[in-house]
Amino acid sequence: MLVVIRFVFPWAVFAIMEFRNYPLSYRFSQRSMALAFALMISQVGIIPLPQNAQVVVGVTIYLIAGISLCVSFYVIVRYPLLSLFEPSGGDQFMKYFASSGGRVYKILKIAALAAVLIVIISMLLDGKNNLQESLKLVYFVAMFGCLLFMTFIYKPASHPAVATFIRATLGVGLLVFPIFIPALIVGSIRYKRLLANASIDYG
Repeated sequence: MLVVIRFVFPWAVFAIMEFRNYPLSYRFSQRSMALAFALMISQVGIIPLPQNAQVVVGVTIYLIAGISLCVSFYVIVRYPLLSLFEPSGGDQFMKYFASSGGRVYKILKIAALAAVLIVIISMLLDGKNNLQESLKLVYFVAMFGCLLFMTFIYKPASHPAVATFIRATLGVGLLVFPIFIPALIVGSIRYKRLLANASIDYG
């Protein structure tokens, strides 16, 4: 079991697994999110569609992305260790996203932190106390905490459940990070249990 070897020897090189051998749910999550991206990009710079067609395309994009995110919940809880494997072809995230420079990601994270902080401050200064605004404020505060974690604490090798979440959603899941916190907690607990069991079996 390559996974067990990776657990017992955490300094070892990531195991390599062909993308076609990844769980169907993971592959579906990635490819459906890629399809949603493709549909979204196809609407930029093309002859404007009739309003009804735009509504249909918009609903289709959100539906596909929503299904992908829902499947990702299952992937994170069931397979929190997939990020410990290095895919050998076919993985959309590794092919198109992970190859980008780390400096660019760091700049984007800091920019996102600043943007969310500005939103929080503006909402506090606005002074609205209705339920809807309160829920928005709670969400953005949670998002700010998640972005702090991603910017200053997160490391793929130390947080495999989070890394799996990012790869399964092509990074789009970060836009709704707070919603995934329960699944990430459960996935992280499963990861630690598997690690403990592997250490006992091979210790």
